[in-house]
Amino acid sequence: RVKGYSEPTKHIKIKNDDKVKHASALVEEISNLLDENIHPEDIAVITFEDEHSSCVHEIQKSYYNLAPFNQAFDGMTEIKFFDVLGFKGQEVRFVILIDICSGINQNMIKNLFYTGLTRTKTKAIIIRNEKVII
Repeated sequence: RVKGYSEPTKHIKIKNDDKVKHASALVEEISNLLDENIHPEDIAVITFEDEHSSCVHEIQKSYYNLAPFNQAFDGMTEIKFFDVLGFKGQEVRFVILIDICSGINQNMIKNLFYTGLTRTKTKAIIIRNEKVII
């Protein structure tokens, strides 16, 4: 990858709010990034839900290496896992926005979406219910 280069945002549309399907898409995208030799510390998974409502809880713990929720520090080697507001002010090369489901407050989505999307340096990946308009 070229420093300062940014890639187009990738949209993954899921037909409904099924957490298992959203989690499966998340696993696939993390795997793709890791297969491209992207370091885990260069990836952040940002949820639009609270920690316990997120689709990440549908993934087997042994599969992924997520840092503790809303925690980051210099030298960490895990994939970061934050809610949108908790990640405000931070940046990573790759951001995966998750848990964008039909029940989300449409008045808040634009601000949250902007905040989440502007945290990436290289590429954003958005996993969402196809019915949610962003």
